[in-house]
Amino acid sequence: VMAALPELLTGRELRAFHNRRDALVGQGVAEELATRVAGLPPAYAALNIVETAKRDELDALEVARVHFALGERLGLSGLTDRILMLPRDDRWQSMARAALRDDLHAVHAQLTAQVLAETDPGEPGPARISAWEADDEVVVSRAVATLEEICSDDQADLARLSVGLRVVRTLLATP
Repeated sequence: VMAALPELLTGRELRAFHNRRDALVGQGVAEELATRVAGLPPAYAALNIVETAKRDELDALEVARVHFALGERLGLSGLTDRILMLPRDDRWQSMARAALRDDLHAVHAQLTAQVLAETDPGEPGPARISAWEADDEVVVSRAVATLEEICSDDQADLARLSVGLRVVRTLLATP
């Protein structure tokens, strides 16, 4: 999964990967090392991806494709970015930030497993996400709009981001 990340990432995550890699190469870091280092932020999800693949007896790369495409569709990388921008001025802020980030990753993994379980394995990732979304399009569209609103504010605080996580969590209840 780690080695395939550049081919698995899409949209915002892929652009961020390229920006990190290009910045490192621009600072004189060898391209191979820059590529590996630039892949570390999205690689955080690899543990959940591999765990889902193993538990559900699925191909880890297929789980990763769905995982990253789903994150792109829902705008989860934007929510993650806002969480990582939260202050860490004291121990409690650091713990709250880490808890929010970890909860988001866990819910993302659960949503990925849900999409994989409820859709046709013969379809590519984006088609599977569309099929999953079609089951409750109003709820998914509302969630995406709410997350876009939350993430459009560069000064999003713990309260807004907690609401954002709750919105993502409600998608687990969709049929």
